[in-house]
Amino acid sequence: MAIKFMRPEEVAPIKSTTLLYGAAGSGKSTFASTFPGPYYLVPKISANEMRTLQGLGFDANVVLLENHSEIYATSIELAQMVKAGKVPDCRTIVFDNLTSAQLMVEQELLERSGKKKLEWDDWNEFTRLWKDVLIALHNVPVNVVWITHSEIKEVKPKGGDYKPYDEGMPTLVGKSRRLFPSHADLILFCECIDRGPGTDREYFVRLKQTGVYSARIRGNLERSKKMPSYIGGMNKDGKIVDPTYDLLAKAMGWPSKEEVENTELPTISPKPVLQRPVATAPARKRRIKR
Repeated sequence: MAIKFMRPEEVAPIKSTTLLYGAAGSGKSTFASTFPGPYYLVPKISANEMRTLQGLGFDANVVLLENHSEIYATSIELAQMVKAGKVPDCRTIVFDNLTSAQLMVEQELLERSGKKKLEWDDWNEFTRLWKDVLIALHNVPVNVVWITHSEIKEVKPKGGDYKPYDEGMPTLVGKSRRLFPSHADLILFCECIDRGPGTDREYFVRLKQTGVYSARIRGNLERSKKMPSYIGGMNKDGKIVDPTYDLLAKAMGWPSKEEVENTELPTISPKPVLQRPVATAPARKRRIKR
């Protein structure tokens, strides 16, 4: 078989995968709603967060996910539908949010097993679910936005005389702490600042590290150096501007929201949707002390 060599610009996808994190009320869902043609996957446990979009009069396409099986089946099916061109106006899939979804799945696995805490086989199934969902949505020809809450954890470096330090990060569980960030083109931190009575709240999306909270963008190094550290907040004219996809697109050199929504998606022949089997991992062998 002859090897086909390609240029980087021929291989790199036009769409992006964004991991968006921040405290409750920091504007994550609102910012994601400004992306082109958004479709929301929302765990039932966090359905109240859609009130934000309702208050803005946003006519969103939302799918509620009630349990472990629905998270898997719906994600796979939506990915197949987008690839087949059956959702022609979808340009972004927003999973809002991973923190609540993982809590819901963890609780479901505990109730099903009757255990007080998850064991090795349960964590194996937990990880496999999120790997399957991540891979399915990662392969669609549209933008994907993963939303999580934020937390601060103490990091203890291994080796040497390095001191522990605090780091702000997405609230994720188990192996997904590395899984989702490693597949993200952008890790963005959302922040809301209230400057006191008589002033409007300022919403920011941080593109570069701010304090203990990390943020990074995978892409052109020269462009990254010239990129602003945030979008939103108060501009040079003293006017408060909310962060939007178009502001991000301008900083990144991407097409505008309107251009993306008016661009026809490529159609990809879908594969049949398979029912996800229940965990079949072998039981962990216990070491017998002699």
